[in-house]
Amino acid sequence: MVGDHHTDVVSGKNAGMKTAFHSGGIGSYGDDVVDFEYSRFGQVVDFIINSG
Repeated sequence: MVGDHHTDVVSGKNAGMKTAFHSGGIGSYGDDVVDFEYSRFGQVVDFIINSG
């Protein structure tokens, strides 16, 4: 799950997905643990491709 708000992270974790958080977005991930944090779109593309 890719998102820019803690609800995106929670939804992804609840679905058993890895999560990637966009630090340049409007929200924060609060106390939730994310698998990857990125600021540029190309970084998350690499994460998705390489995470299997």
